[in-house]
Amino acid sequence: MEYRGIDVSSWQGVIDWKKVADHGTEFAIIRITEAGNAIDRYFERNYAGCMEYRIPTGVYKFSYALSIDEVRREAEKVIEVEGSL
Repeated sequence: MEYRGIDVSSWQGVIDWKKVADHGTEFAIIRITEAGNAIDRYFERNYAGCMEYRIPTGVYKFSYALSIDEVRREAEKVIEVEGSL
């Protein structure tokens, strides 16, 4: 079984989610935070586009943590951002 999906972040810039949906994309994985634990500047826009066009969505966090405390802070940030959706 094969599924067609995409991985997006601020590196892709502004995405035309209608075109993505029309192309038959079956899911999107969106970067939620970037280095320094800052919210990816396109995260909310990308998430809203997926919701508008009913594209199943997941999020990911590329971790830069070097200690348990940093891991905890990064995880707390992801939970905080997800909780605001």
